[in-house]
This record gives sequence, C-alpha cells and structure tokens, in this order.
Amino acid sequence: MARRRSVEELTTEELRHLLVEKRRAERTRRLDYFRRSGRVVLVEPQPLNSAFEAVGSPLEDDIPTEPSRRSSRRRTFDSLLLVLEAIAVIRLFFVVFNDFSLMRSLI
Repeated sequence: MARRRSVEELTTEELRHLLVEKRRAERTRRLDYFRRSGRVVLVEPQPLNSAFEAVGSPLEDDIPTEPSRRSSRRRTFDSLLLVLEAIAVIRLFFVVFNDFSLMRSLI
C-alpha cells in the first residue's frame, strides 16, 4: 500500500493533476444530480441529412413525451413559495395604499 504524501512533498504537476481530478469528479457528480432532477438533457448529435429529406417528415423528437414528475417535497416547497409571493404582493399594495392615504392627509 502506497504511503500518502503530504502536500509539501508533492510537486506542482502532481498538485495540478489532483486538482483537475477533484474538479472533474465534482463536475460529474453535479451533472449526475442535474440529470436525475431533470435539469440536464443529453443531446446527441444529429446525422447530416440532405435538406429535402428533413422537409417532408416530422421529427420523432418533436412528439411530446410524458413530463417528468416532481417530488411531493418539491411541489410543497413551490406551493409555499407561491403563497409567500402572493402575500408579498398584497403587502406591497397595502403599503402603496397607505402611502397615498398619508400623502392625501398631509395636503
């Protein structure tokens, strides 16, 4: 088993290599999470067809598929945010109305 060397014993190239590996692993982990949550779509390159072949037929990819289902936790959180936004708008109207009332009473 190889002994782990301390940071001071590593060369700059070895440190750079370790940093690149760490960033690559983090990026892969993040992309996997995005794929699972539906925020990243894998794009495959389209074959080059002549312009006449593509005009006459609809693409199979244009057919809508079943939308991805959100988790109940996410839907609950989205609903809570919607309620908070509605309350914020109502409070904004209240503040504006009171401001106009105050200005009217001062005049």
